[in-house]
Amino acid sequence: MHNSEAWSLYISNSAKVVIDSSDFIGSKQVGVNLRSITDCEINNIFVADVKSRVKEVDDDSIDKEACVAYCSFFEPDECYGNTFTNSIAAGCVYSGFVAPGHDCGDYSSQIFKDNVAHSSQRTGAHIYPDPANPKSATCYEGSHFSAYKCRDGGITTMYNTRELRMSNMTFADNALGLTLQSSSESDEFLI
Repeated sequence: MHNSEAWSLYISNSAKVVIDSSDFIGSKQVGVNLRSITDCEINNIFVADVKSRVKEVDDDSIDKEACVAYCSFFEPDECYGNTFTNSIAAGCVYSGFVAPGHDCGDYSSQIFKDNVAHSSQRTGAHIYPDPANPKSATCYEGSHFSAYKCRDGGITTMYNTRELRMSNMTFADNALGLTLQSSSESDEFLI
């Protein structure tokens, strides 16, 4: 898919969809948007050169923008049993990936694993607690991710949870490595 006037790929309320070895280049606002999906497999995709779309209303609202909005554009969005692996997001207007974390300590999880973001105007990934997982309020983790040359850092997160873990990540040549923001003094971060 090349030079879409909107999102390149939108999968909504679907199950058992497989997207493998595909390229989505030159979208506006979001390259790949996944919503309310179940048991879908996304592997080895390349999403690049996502640009801002022209603001169409004059209410000072800001568009949500990312190369990949993984069950995150329409919040809260519960997605179940999906895998998103071995993919690259490059030249993204906001974040390479806005994706859910997994259970703390579950390194076999493929919910979001072995993905790479580079050259994003903001962050490589924005990892959030999975709304489909009630354990996320207690602990969630992001892992097995790499980011380089992202203007505002490799990864960011800013959600309430009692414990947040980030592990098995590689960051190089980013303005910041990791940005964590908490609204509670009792939150714990394990990096």
